[in-house]
Amino acid sequence: MAVIKINRSNARIADAQVPNLSALRLDSNLALNYGAAIASVGKVVEDARAKTQKTQDMNDVRVLVMEANKSIMLASANYKNSSNITDVDSFYDEVHLDKFKPLLKDYNTNVQSLFATELYKSTNNVGMKLFASILKTHGEVTQDNIKKDLFQLNILESKNNPLDRKKAQDQKALIFNNPETLNIFGKVELDKLQQDSILETKLMQYSNRIKNKPMDILELGEKNIASDVANETLAKSIIQNAENTLISKAI
Repeated sequence: MAVIKINRSNARIADAQVPNLSALRLDSNLALNYGAAIASVGKVVEDARAKTQKTQDMNDVRVLVMEANKSIMLASANYKNSSNITDVDSFYDEVHLDKFKPLLKDYNTNVQSLFATELYKSTNNVGMKLFASILKTHGEVTQDNIKKDLFQLNILESKNNPLDRKKAQDQKALIFNNPETLNIFGKVELDKLQQDSILETKLMQYSNRIKNKPMDILELGEKNIASDVANETLAKSIIQNAENTLISKAI
């Protein structure tokens, strides 16, 4: 009968692995400490944000206003030579708050409110200067146009044709008697303009007479001419021109 032999092993069963609880406790404490640190930093940041929000808003506003001022100055430059008062309205339309809304979309309501206040100050400052400039140019252009019209009428009044002279006189009277002309020039300047027109017309008349009949001027004499133009120096000049013309024709 066969005999089964079982050999007994001398190996020992390994002990079961026991988790390192102290290490787990360390990891847990580290996580808690880290979270507490983050929370502490977050509170510091939040406190600092609250304390600096007002000054940060002002910093943001300054940057925005600097950007807006570029647009304001460019808009003003478009009308620097204008004489049309309506262009002042056009300027304000170009720099209206609505034009800057895309610039403000990422900023809080306080920044937007502060910006609106500063924008008003900037646009009003530039706008009033532009208004004064346009008004001044308007006056200068208007005065210049009236003077040009008078010069043409002076030429017409100096002609030999009595109908031309009468037409010029009537049109000049309309200009000088127009209340708007008084508003444009003021009394002192308007009186001077009228006297200048009379003198210029007389000089043109004498010039035409010198050109056609210089002897008539010489016969009229310096004294009579001085009385007519109310200026002895001009009278001498008119006589001299007549003499020069007469000599030139004789040669």
